[in-house]
Amino acid sequence: MEKIAASVFQFDVIRGGVAENRALVMEALEHCPSGLVVLPEMWSCGFDYKHLDTHALGTEEILKDLSDMARRRSLVIVGSLPVSEGGSIYNVAHVMDADGRLAGSYSKTHLFTAGGEGRGFAAGSSAGVFETMAGPVGVMICYDLRFPELSRTLMDKGARILAVPAQWPAVRRTHWQTLARARAIENQLFVVAANRCGEDGELRYPGSSLIVSPTDQVLVDMGEGPGLATAELDFSLMDDYRKAIPCLRERRPEVYAL
Repeated sequence: MEKIAASVFQFDVIRGGVAENRALVMEALEHCPSGLVVLPEMWSCGFDYKHLDTHALGTEEILKDLSDMARRRSLVIVGSLPVSEGGSIYNVAHVMDADGRLAGSYSKTHLFTAGGEGRGFAAGSSAGVFETMAGPVGVMICYDLRFPELSRTLMDKGARILAVPAQWPAVRRTHWQTLARARAIENQLFVVAANRCGEDGELRYPGSSLIVSPTDQVLVDMGEGPGLATAELDFSLMDDYRKAIPCLRERRPEVYAL
C-alpha cells in the first residue's frame, strides 16, 4: 500500500470520566476516513491514580468496542489505556487492526517520574512494531519521545510509522513539536502523534497533535482546540527520500558502541 489516510483526534480528557471520554472518542471514530487513527494517552480515564484499578477492569470492554468500530469503519486504532497485569498497572497502547483483530500492545517503557507516574504504573520492557492494514506501526507513548534509542529500535524492526499517544503539557509544547519532528527526520518515517488538549488541575495541555513526514513536512499541527485532523501518508515519497539521503544504511554502529 503506497498511500493511506492517517488521523489524529485530540480532546479534553476528563479525569475519571470514562463514560464521557468514551462517548467522545466513539463519535470521532465514526467520522474518521478508513486508515490509521491515533488517540491521546490514557484517553478513557486520564491519570486518575486513585481509581486506576477500577478503570483497568473496564479496559477489556472498551477494547471490544474498538474492535467493532475498527472492523466496521476499516480503521487501525492506536491509543493507550490502563491494564492490570501481575498485580501492577501498565499504561498500554493497543493497536487494533482494521479487521477488528488486536495486532499487538505496547506498555510504556519510560515513566515520567518527575510527574509521579511511577506511583501508579509499572514500566514496560519491550519495543513493539505491529503489522497492520496501514503497514508496520511502531508505538511510543508520550515521554518515550525523549528517547531516540527507542525510535531507532522501532525503525530497525521495520516500522514505517511511529504512532505516539500523549498527554504532553503546554509548558513544554516546543519540546513536543521538536522531538516529534526529530524522530521523523532521523528515522526517515512518518510520525503520527496525538496529544490531549484542555486542562487537568493546574496542568494545561496544548493539543498540537502532529503528523510529520520523513522530510520534516508538518502535514498536520492541530493547534489548541479539540477536533479531528487527517493527512495522506505517501510511502513512495518516503522510499524515494531514503534512497536520496541514505543515512539509515550509512550508519556505523561499531563506532557508536560504548
